[in-house]
Amino acid sequence: MKIAILLLTYFFIFNSYSQRTKDSKQIKKQLKDFKIFKREINANAAGLYFYNSKEEISSRFDSIEKILNTPQNEFEIYKVYAHFLSKMKCGHSQIFSDKIRETIIDNKLLPPFKTIFISNRLFITDSKDTLSIPKNVEIIKINNESIDNLKAKLHEYLISDGSNTTFKDYQLKSNFIYYYSLFINQNGNYTIEYLQNNTLKVLTCKGIKHQLTKQNKRDNIEIYSTNSSNNSIYYKPIYPLKMKDKYLDSINILISKQAIQNIIIDLRGNGGGKTQTNLASALCDSSIIYELMTIHSYRKYNYHYKKRNSIFMRLLINLNRRKKYYSRTFITKEKETKISSQIYVLIDGGTFSAASNLASYLKHHSNAILVGEETGGNYKKCSTGLQSLKLPHSKIKININSIIVNNYDIPQIEHKGGVLPDYPISQSNNWNSNEDIQLQFIYDLINQK
Repeated sequence: MKIAILLLTYFFIFNSYSQRTKDSKQIKKQLKDFKIFKREINANAAGLYFYNSKEEISSRFDSIEKILNTPQNEFEIYKVYAHFLSKMKCGHSQIFSDKIRETIIDNKLLPPFKTIFISNRLFITDSKDTLSIPKNVEIIKINNESIDNLKAKLHEYLISDGSNTTFKDYQLKSNFIYYYSLFINQNGNYTIEYLQNNTLKVLTCKGIKHQLTKQNKRDNIEIYSTNSSNNSIYYKPIYPLKMKDKYLDSINILISKQAIQNIIIDLRGNGGGKTQTNLASALCDSSIIYELMTIHSYRKYNYHYKKRNSIFMRLLINLNRRKKYYSRTFITKEKETKISSQIYVLIDGGTFSAASNLASYLKHHSNAILVGEETGGNYKKCSTGLQSLKLPHSKIKININSIIVNNYDIPQIEHKGGVLPDYPISQSNNWNSNEDIQLQFIYDLINQK
């Protein structure tokens, strides 16, 4: 009997010691990752203090360190960094984890249906045959929580520029359920309350294993068309914006000949690109100036960085290392003759980075009328560069941006978000329809002239 008690006691002591050792190693790894993260954010994040004081950032670092001083699972670790980046309010500071995406797939955390989030409402777009639920029904609650409450919770972990929320909603558009599994519920069980023919119904289901679509997938189709009935051009630039626009020469010829009365530029869902200069110089009457500037002379890449940014950006941040910083200013020429065509610009939460800069310049340096929703990118300045930092233990990847983009000649206003439309028009809740309410609104404006 005594031997059994001694063995049992030894077992508990050994097991407790083993767990403490395991926890200690885990904490050590967590803190090593955090040390790297804190160092690189402090040294290289150009937008760190755009919207936050030093005291606020310091307090958030302290909160992270406190959390990581206890063992955390991979989801909790990811949430800690995602929340910090969300509060930093830099829309280019994206966070990724291939490891967690694989965990979500392998552990069957996603439900057997797909959704779309539009105009603050969540709809089912597709479902497995085993579910007795039709397409296009609206989900009211998930696991007893309303969609409004879930949206508010998810916004706490999603990035955007400043106080902007439309870019966060744009991220939720095709990925609401993925972010729900990532940030809120990892048990793979779903109780869905939905409306069908104005009747509230309830469905219970479990997650399944299926491949994820690429996050924030954008429509990468360039469209150029003319409409002789209202003498207009419709142009949707390709994403990413390039140094040379395919149809720009055609647009310039029509403008110079005063052969076109209305020009519609569709920037919805356009995440930006290398530059906004070409379209801005073609459509803005006055000269515009913007500057790319590094916050310091950037040191060589260390092994924690992946060289995912463009050759242009790598050259920019590595030139003139002896100087305190490097800057490059872009200036377009003022037009001798003002554009007689009326310009219309379509914008939404997916209009980001250089596309948002372009919308801002068109709003203030041309006769453009902006229609749609607030842009996802800031109206005046942002940070970019997109050096991808990979934390060695968690394998989380975080974009650190050491380049400041300043839009000069844009008036400073109190609003700390994106470019605001002259006519705020939301898209239709009927996601499955070909109806384009925002574009039709522009055609109605043209026809009223």
